[in-house]
Amino acid sequence: MKNTIIGTSVTSKYLSRTDYNVVCLNTNDCTVTLPTMYPYDDGHVVRIKKLGDGKVKVKMTYCYTWASLTTTRNTVPVLVYNRGSTITGSSNTLDIESTGESCEFVWCRDITYTISGTQYYGAWIQYKLPRDW
Repeated sequence: MKNTIIGTSVTSKYLSRTDYNVVCLNTNDCTVTLPTMYPYDDGHVVRIKKLGDGKVKVKMTYCYTWASLTTTRNTVPVLVYNRGSTITGSSNTLDIESTGESCEFVWCRDITYTISGTQYYGAWIQYKLPRDW
């Protein structure tokens, strides 16, 4: 599990499937895009720790889930956080604002959500990691 360091001047970072421990040292706002997931990635974990002064904005991209036993679909999933709140779409973000804050995102391929009549396939589930405040 190698570390992925987001440097002080970075404002955008697309994560790959090999990024696991993400340490954000950014001094300005930085948008971090969770990786594209495939059907065999169920349970994949990305951990993010914010150490810099800039905000970390987490967003999603298209992921693959099973449409049938032999066919996949490529859609933007849902992100579930903070007592069941959700984020949808590829341009909306979950903002990590507090220095020292950390969280974990787990890819759940087989979860589906219906929000305002729209079906979302797959979910990134946020787990907040303990902190002292």
